[in-house]
Amino acid sequence: MVKSIVVFAFLIAAVYSFAAEQDEDLFSQDAEVEVVPEEARRSLPPGSKCDGNAPQPHCQCYGKWHRCDCDGARCHCKPGTKHTCIQKLKCPNKREWGPHWRSEETGRSPC
Repeated sequence: MVKSIVVFAFLIAAVYSFAAEQDEDLFSQDAEVEVVPEEARRSLPPGSKCDGNAPQPHCQCYGKWHRCDCDGARCHCKPGTKHTCIQKLKCPNKREWGPHWRSEETGRSPC
């Protein structure tokens, strides 16, 4: 009887230690997901230098019509086309452009 109680106590301790370890892993994964680099959130005004090697280079430029255009080694935010606007609908920082970028969208497509 005493042996079964000791075995049961060890079993509970083992299960608790595995559960606590998994919780720590979940917290570390959540912290990694929430971190957004400042460059990904900040929009650059037209004419500014941008990074053409970024995962979404057009998202760096302010507004739905401007894109990151590279001439050789230099990249700048320049006016784009309707295709640029369609690509920028997926940008994570499009809310930063403010409500005025939506004013012309009533009753038709965003681009």
